[in-house]
Amino acid sequence: MTQANWPLHPEPIGAPGGSHRGGKKAKLRVALIGVLADRKGLATVEAAVMAAGDDIEFHLIGYPESDLQAGLAERLHVTGAYAESDLPKLIAAVRPHVFWFPAQWPETYSYTLSAAIAAGGAIVAAGIGAFPERLRGRPLSWLVPAAADSAACLNAFDAVRRALTRGAKRPPQARRPGVADYYAHTYLKPMIAPRKAPTRRPATAKRTRVLVIPERLDTGLPGPCAFIRLLQPLHHRDVAAGCDVRVGDPGDLAHIGADIVITQRHAVIGEADAAALVAACRAKGARLIFDLDDDLLDVPGDHPEAARLRPRMGAVGILAGGADDIWVSTDALAARMAGVGRRTTVIGNGLDENLWWPPPPDRPAALPLRLLYMGTSTHAADLATILPALQRLLETFAQRVAIDVIGITGHDLPEGLNRIDPPLLATHSYPAFVNWLSAQSRWHLGLAPLRDTVFNRAKSAIKAMDYAALGMPSVASDIGVYDRAIRPGETGLLVPNAENAWFQAIAGLLRDPARRHRMAVAAHADFHARFTLSAQAAARRRALLKP
Repeated sequence: MTQANWPLHPEPIGAPGGSHRGGKKAKLRVALIGVLADRKGLATVEAAVMAAGDDIEFHLIGYPESDLQAGLAERLHVTGAYAESDLPKLIAAVRPHVFWFPAQWPETYSYTLSAAIAAGGAIVAAGIGAFPERLRGRPLSWLVPAAADSAACLNAFDAVRRALTRGAKRPPQARRPGVADYYAHTYLKPMIAPRKAPTRRPATAKRTRVLVIPERLDTGLPGPCAFIRLLQPLHHRDVAAGCDVRVGDPGDLAHIGADIVITQRHAVIGEADAAALVAACRAKGARLIFDLDDDLLDVPGDHPEAARLRPRMGAVGILAGGADDIWVSTDALAARMAGVGRRTTVIGNGLDENLWWPPPPDRPAALPLRLLYMGTSTHAADLATILPALQRLLETFAQRVAIDVIGITGHDLPEGLNRIDPPLLATHSYPAFVNWLSAQSRWHLGLAPLRDTVFNRAKSAIKAMDYAALGMPSVASDIGVYDRAIRPGETGLLVPNAENAWFQAIAGLLRDPARRHRMAVAAHADFHARFTLSAQAAARRRALLKP
């Protein structure tokens, strides 16, 4: 347990503002704020509340995400859902001595922490995410490890009690000055500011100007590849610090100028438009980077979208040939691009850790074993390679296994496979989808089948990264794509594309929940160590800024 490094100024315990005069031990009121869920520390709360003595009173200013167990429900006072404007009144009614934030997953800011700071009470929080940074130097604030057991949490509450009993003063309530309405003035700003004469910067404030031209959906919004490969990395503070990043179209180069122009895939479709962009970059002295995560120079005739993709290969060839650097997602794709452009750089896929906030890996004994497959309609043939194994699992284990599919729309699924359709809002953008996905009920195992084709062998292992970000291991086709993303037997399994191999691999993990749990924990840790934008930031920044 650690404590903020300023001297404490708590006030005496009793009622807040009163004093402890001895006799029967006064009750310490502990308050949690918001929705109590697994990722917010439900298991920690349950253990601590059940282990606490009668001298601690627990309040939930909010509501539980699911029904509480009987013992916990009896000892935790719940106010229920609230409007944000009512939160200060609810806090005043509870009059807590200490606010508790037992989160099991890092948060980037935590608005409920802001409410606690504003109230001026003591705070005990998990030492992850925004809590250490925001509580550093604050009086009457304690940090405990996210994995702390109930004894450690109760020890922290005892420390709060001792500090309050000494009669020190509590932190002052925070006062926040009025500001312009965020929604009206910031959230609703267009992605690209209206064109106007550029404002000259002081000579000492030289920054690298980057124009990003992303691939867009029919709606005009950037597609998933645009977010994953360009937009999220180039708006990550550790990757693009010192850069002015604009998102626009080829015509914007003439108006805003750029030191670097980055485009991708089919952001520019016509051959004439592609040649014009290459020429404009040369005329402006801008470095052109072309990003690819599939071999779109050689789309096979049997590809599900060949009719759409093959006519665009000419524009892809012009952009790749005219680029100063081709960024590719895999070594195999780099080999395909050898000799096409001036330089090829492998920039492996990574996920923005600020988007993925699922709970940690689930308890190992949970049943049914929930399997997840995610993929667009173009991957229907890949899923078909393992359907016999999945149907055999359902026949063999019945209610002990459940199989969910996200995607593969337009194709019928065999009986027993459950299609999960995201809500409309989750389909509007990749960040919206990830936000929805991270909040879903737990899955235990991710499925990543791929047919062994020339086109597929140049693909990236992003599906295994998605599953690891959700806190689960993967079972994937052993065709070379997933070799670097999965450590066989540790963070997942690589299996041949044969029915019995897939059946035995999944059945073995169903029968050995402890092993499955170890793999889930390892996969989750591996995601943070290797596959987040923070973990990859230095390499990405070097690729962006190299001459």
